[in-house]
Amino acid sequence: MVEVSFDVFDAKFDKGLRQEQFERLCLHVFCRCCKVEAGIFQYDNQPGIETIDVQYDGKWTGFQAKYFTKDLPDHKNDFLDSIATTRRHNPRVEKVLFFLPVNPSGVSAAADDKQKPAWMRETEAFAAK
Repeated sequence: MVEVSFDVFDAKFDKGLRQEQFERLCLHVFCRCCKVEAGIFQYDNQPGIETIDVQYDGKWTGFQAKYFTKDLPDHKNDFLDSIATTRRHNPRVEKVLFFLPVNPSGVSAAADDKQKPAWMRETEAFAAK
């Protein structure tokens, strides 16, 4: 597997294009993860999630691409706002996947709650409501 270097990504795209190109990359990853072969429709300025939601593992699932490169705890409210916006505009969505160019605090997705930082536990608790 080819490892993505975000240092190279940053060098290739100027600041104005990074978020847009990261969203495009994440769309391809999301489609592959959710076994969507034909791509996914999206509206301009779609609220809450990047594209329309898809059925995956028996749940309506959407995704958000956030090009945050550091200080993820400082972005907790961005995550909460995104979840709240998704709920308002896409009420059937049951799961939102966040794609980030960094591993949050070195915590794996399989980590139990005690290993996760407080901001991540709080965000997941808010999403579970």
